[in-house]
Amino acid sequence: MLLALAADVVAAQVPPQVFMRYALPAFVLVLLMLAGVALFRRREEQRARWLPLDSRASSPRSSMKIAMPLMLARYFHRHEAALRLREYVVAFALLAVPTAMIARQPDLGTALLVAAAGFYVSFSRASRGN
Repeated sequence: MLLALAADVVAAQVPPQVFMRYALPAFVLVLLMLAGVALFRRREEQRARWLPLDSRASSPRSSMKIAMPLMLARYFHRHEAALRLREYVVAFALLAVPTAMIARQPDLGTALLVAAAGFYVSFSRASRGN
């Protein structure tokens, strides 16, 4: 818990512009890693959720829990002048694609967490209005 608290304190010192700058590259990278999990898992490993990297393995699912709300926050910030139904449809697509990819691994728990993180960003933006 102390480590998480220390990470929160450090993250609070970072200007929001830094998070916005890296939100899109992080989202795309994690999305590509999720696609890699689907493409490179062995057929006999239908429940495989890890991306093989040399002698190590990486699971991009947890990274999406961070990348998703950052990406949606960036998207809504860039379109806050004119938020219409179209912007919410695009945000839903940004949320639905990685959620579906994670659910197919199958990992419904993480898929629901990613969906909830994106939903809360979208909901908080919608409740604030223009």
